[in-house]
Amino acid sequence: MKPTNQNTQIEEVSAAWRRAARHEGIDHEELTVRAYSDSELFLRAVYKNTILEQHRYFYIAQRWCDFFWAQNRKHRGVSTPGYPGHYGCRARLRDNKLEMFWFYNEFKRKNDGSGKHRVISHYIPREGQYRYHKRAFSRAHGWELPVIEATEKGFEVLRRANANQVQIRKLCQANEAALFQLACDMDELELEGLIPAVV
Repeated sequence: MKPTNQNTQIEEVSAAWRRAARHEGIDHEELTVRAYSDSELFLRAVYKNTILEQHRYFYIAQRWCDFFWAQNRKHRGVSTPGYPGHYGCRARLRDNKLEMFWFYNEFKRKNDGSGKHRVISHYIPREGQYRYHKRAFSRAHGWELPVIEATEKGFEVLRRANANQVQIRKLCQANEAALFQLACDMDELELEGLIPAVV
């Protein structure tokens, strides 16, 4: 399998930086500025891509919610075993924070004689790091539990992946700040004449 053009370009640029590191006949001052600048651009691009990736995770999480609700709709008839389903799930992306959560629906008969019910939704806090404990779904109907477990398995993978993306985002910010400080330190040492200017 032939490498893509992008892979070839990365290999060529990497080789150029390795050669330049030991080369004495080039303008190292200009290349040093370029190295810091390219690193900053790289870190900012990675940071932005983690946000893009989080939006893809939100999309996938919504598909898992759709799977759950499709099964829920199949059990909404009064003659359907396990009617009505009490559990529900949602995916939410707000302020770069991705959440996949569950709630328990309580049905209370209206007092207007209509025979209809009003729904009171109770948020279920997640006690596990990436997954709800099974006891959170102890009141599930027979049909609900396997659907909840399948959906929650998908949510767990997305929560772990999202946590990794958030960590990458934090590391990008930390590296950008550290490299900026490093460039300032090098400039300061050059001004004080403690190291020769790179030329």
